[in-house]
Amino acid sequence: MQSSTTRPISTTGAAGRLLYLAAIVAAACAAGCGGPPPDVWVVNDMVNLTDQTPRRDDPLIFNAKDNSVNLFAAANETISFQLVIQAGEQGARDLSVRFSDLAGPADAKINKARIQTFGMWPVRIDHYPPWYLRLVKTVPEPANFYDALVPLVADASAQPLNLSANERLAVWVDLSVPRDALPGDYTGLLSVCTGAIEAWTINVKLKVYDFVLPDARPVAAVGGFDYRTLFRRFLKRQGKPFVPARMDRKHPLVRRGLVLMRQCMQLAHAHRLDLFDKHIHPVIKRDMFGKMHLDWEDYDAIVMPYLTGTAFEDRIGCAAWCVPFSDTWPNPNNYGGAHTDTYASTVGTLVAACRDHFAKATEMQEQTFLWPYRGEVSRSAYDRHVALGRIARAADSETPILCQLPTKPPAETDWQAPKGLSELVDIHAPPAQWLDPARAEKLARPEHPLVGMWLSPAMPPYSPSLGIIATPADVRAIAWFTMKYKCTGLFLPEVMHWDGDLFSTGAGAETRLFYPGDFAGREAVLPSVRLKRLRRGLQDIAYLWLLQQRQRRAVARGIIDAMTRYAGLASVGDNYLDPRLDGWVQDPAAWEMARRLLAEEVQVAVHPAELSNQELVAQRLAWKRFDETTRTVRVEQIRARVTAADKANRLRATVLLDLYNEHSRNVDVLVKIDNLPKGWRATTDEVAVSPLPAARRKVVRLEAEGLHVPIMRNAKSRMPISITVDAQRTRQMTANIPLLRAGWVDTAPRIDGVLDDWPMRAGNTAGDFRLVGKRGRGPRGLAERSTLVFILHDAKNLYFAFRCEEPNMDAIVAKPNNVIHYEQLMACGEDLVEIILDPGAEALRPEQLYHITVKSNGVLLTERGVYTDPPLGKARPWPVAASVAVKRYQKLWTVELALPLESFSQAGRAKFWGVNFTRFATQGAEASSWSEAPRIFYDPKNLGTMFVMPAAKITNEDSSP
Repeated sequence: MQSSTTRPISTTGAAGRLLYLAAIVAAACAAGCGGPPPDVWVVNDMVNLTDQTPRRDDPLIFNAKDNSVNLFAAANETISFQLVIQAGEQGARDLSVRFSDLAGPADAKINKARIQTFGMWPVRIDHYPPWYLRLVKTVPEPANFYDALVPLVADASAQPLNLSANERLAVWVDLSVPRDALPGDYTGLLSVCTGAIEAWTINVKLKVYDFVLPDARPVAAVGGFDYRTLFRRFLKRQGKPFVPARMDRKHPLVRRGLVLMRQCMQLAHAHRLDLFDKHIHPVIKRDMFGKMHLDWEDYDAIVMPYLTGTAFEDRIGCAAWCVPFSDTWPNPNNYGGAHTDTYASTVGTLVAACRDHFAKATEMQEQTFLWPYRGEVSRSAYDRHVALGRIARAADSETPILCQLPTKPPAETDWQAPKGLSELVDIHAPPAQWLDPARAEKLARPEHPLVGMWLSPAMPPYSPSLGIIATPADVRAIAWFTMKYKCTGLFLPEVMHWDGDLFSTGAGAETRLFYPGDFAGREAVLPSVRLKRLRRGLQDIAYLWLLQQRQRRAVARGIIDAMTRYAGLASVGDNYLDPRLDGWVQDPAAWEMARRLLAEEVQVAVHPAELSNQELVAQRLAWKRFDETTRTVRVEQIRARVTAADKANRLRATVLLDLYNEHSRNVDVLVKIDNLPKGWRATTDEVAVSPLPAARRKVVRLEAEGLHVPIMRNAKSRMPISITVDAQRTRQMTANIPLLRAGWVDTAPRIDGVLDDWPMRAGNTAGDFRLVGKRGRGPRGLAERSTLVFILHDAKNLYFAFRCEEPNMDAIVAKPNNVIHYEQLMACGEDLVEIILDPGAEALRPEQLYHITVKSNGVLLTERGVYTDPPLGKARPWPVAASVAVKRYQKLWTVELALPLESFSQAGRAKFWGVNFTRFATQGAEASSWSEAPRIFYDPKNLGTMFVMPAAKITNEDSSP
């Protein structure tokens, strides 16, 4: 079945505002649709809907036997699910979604007004960032992700919609259970109507547990925004965006903007997220003697209702608010520059005045924090934070200072945190790739609720993402990690990102939790699907908090650890730029199981009673299924090398397996080599890890020796391996051992890009390039654009030739410069190949490797180490008199390279080299390598082996190293 999506209609030029389903809202229409009914289906809230999502009946919430949606919740909790309405060839007219009241026990009911429906608006995603490509199992195609939410008016007379032929409408449903709802089972009806006809109807069944989800937040969840973003989008004066120089509440446009600001604040607060404005500030005035005074009148009128809670229905004030001071306000340029005494004096006076102002209400002192430096995380940022922090701390010793710089950066960065930095940081909120979970609990100070480590989500797989393309599990797991690592807060530096076309974002990685739009003829800030899923996670941790309060910490910890394994610096593998890929559970069924277990455990904790034998058995079975679903002994990566053995003319094959125990208990693991080639014997054919501790990693080393390695296609030999856990469960896998032979040539090939003059040599062809990340884990996992590499040598040079298949040569990309942009150690935006060499196979760190890059336009780059930002150890230029040629054909491109052996000094005479060949293809977004490096290419342990054949061996091409 084909489907289509409708783009929002703009009324404000290129910026565009989302209209109230403007493209499909019908005017008054006659009853009836005159065609077949639309196809309707239900999915849970853990499904990312796009215009390409196939039809499915979701067993997690839909029971086909009694045609019902089955939900459960606590009182004072909001639960959600999704509808998809697909029109047929004749379209659908006068469409509406209707609910009945939900009837419960003892004549109780949940009014249908507690059920909200939202039309889900599509956002176009055309390409995907490198972190996303690491984590998906198939090549993602451009798609429309349903993300922006427009309320559908509950009154059916105001709701009718028209769908054109084959058009799809996605609907998000929120069901808010009142805090005074009686426990028990509730039932009602959900209907999709065309005119007066009920085209589709199902039962809605809801179980309400006998406890109330608390309004109190277990952790502070806060997000920043800039009121100027709201004003620019919604307000115009003389056809131009209106941004006032000061917030004069008497100005009519300012009042309109403040109404929108309050609506946004209330919307976020209702989803358990507290916002703070990053730019609003009091007015600086000076008297006739030049003394600074601050006019707080407008500021207080705007801000104080959020701090006191009077702006919110639950009367709970914002958990945290940023003091009006930063590196951009007051503007240093107005005071002679950031390093002048005048600027320092002004800032000191300002901070002291803010301290005194907020001290008027004791509780507000616990809600405010300083955020002096707000720029990028980089080496040069430390001095800026320290300079501002010292001024602020001298003026205010009590208000905590937030810093997004890592106070203890990993050694590989070569960054040095300035002396005294730790004294100028109270709230540690670095992007999650810098977060050290081991320090979180130690940094918290009971005397202040905001002091400690705050989780600031960043790029996966270091942490879950809040981007549009993030999985539902990503968004939900953010709150779980905040509680797992005992963080005092969740920090989102920016929640809007309203630049450009919001409905054609390209990569879709921004933390955009709100959209600008019109609703029922008035301007409004609209929620996103990800805001709803973030609320789901924040509600989950309220369950966990209840268990902890009821002395069920072990139960809470068991569920947390099952769903969230590692994040931040706890997720790194061989170095801090090598994030592991399975830090949290993605399976929606596991999340549903976890939430149901939480509900059952909280119910028992709140209302202690002996379970019946039947209930006890059912609970044990539920825990058993949960354990089987979420825990295993994971093989995170397999790597293999061949080196010279201690004995003459013998080879040693070494296989490294990285194991991780996801279980909550210790397990016994036995790893064995199942079979070896003829003439080989195992020196370490099995390793017993007894025990492998819970939530721990272990690298297992297997070794075998022999006289030769059989010549295999694409220069890889196979070693079967078995892994047995607790002497019960055994699974088989294969380790591929990459070994190349650089054959001798008397006549060197011409370096012209034409490969016709390359002589055949046995074992000198590297192929079967495997993709990095989860795409490379499949039965094949090979790049679709195949690559072959040929290797030869003579007394002076190593010769390399690449043959790169590319079906669409017109679309390959290469920039005419000597710069390569890396994200998560993956080259981005260009077609290129790399050679990574370790003569002698003795390197221990990336900075000891030789790195050669050739772009598809012939640009050659050579270096020792790999230059990245942030750095992966030291990198430096490597001048080498290499010859290179690139040639394009109809469906492939080639590279030839001659590399002088003398460029490696004495190491160039080594017989055994560590080596890998990589390729980045922009089409298909493929990053692949010959050695099958599972996560990153630039670590010595991830290289294969190259044996440089002596000249005498050319008489016997089948000889082995």
